[in-house]
Amino acid sequence: MVAILVSLVAAWRIEGRLPVMPLFTAAFVLVFGALTLYFHDDTFIKRKPTIVNGLFAAILFGASSLDARSCRSSSAAPFN
Repeated sequence: MVAILVSLVAAWRIEGRLPVMPLFTAAFVLVFGALTLYFHDDTFIKRKPTIVNGLFAAILFGASSLDARSCRSSSAAPFN
């Protein structure tokens, strides 16, 4: 949980902004990590990757069904 916060601070200092996907992922890491620590149950942290990847897939699928150009531009942005 500390590593994700350090990476967000580093991204903010280097780029001057917070990228959306790491910010979204950090929110899930913090919430599910806190639930894992609070309930002493590792089920929450084990389910986090499935939920995050499922949401990203749903967002990309929804974007591709609405407009193929927006999906292409959002997936190509990290590589430019």
